[in-house]
Amino acid sequence: MGLDSYIKDENGNEIKHWRKHHSLNAWMVRLGREKGIEVEDCPLPLCISDLESLRLFIESQSSEEWCRWGVKSDKTDDVDVILRAISLMQSGKTICYLASW
Repeated sequence: MGLDSYIKDENGNEIKHWRKHHSLNAWMVRLGREKGIEVEDCPLPLCISDLESLRLFIESQSSEEWCRWGVKSDKTDDVDVILRAISLMQSGKTICYLASW
């Protein structure tokens, strides 16, 4: 099976689905622990500052660092997803991260 990661809105609408993006999941797990939430157990609510921090982190990484382990993802596309999620939040949507194995 493997890791599936999602960014969704409060209605369950999928903004992005990643397969086996371990770098993203590791970042979200650290964020969840800071918030006292186990990402493996429940959705992780995100705020704009979380997504801005993630965007800055992604931009600070080389493509090889961010998209390692054969991830079929692109750093630029991931930043675009984050910016889209921020825009949705600014219009009143609630955004969360979910992961399943």
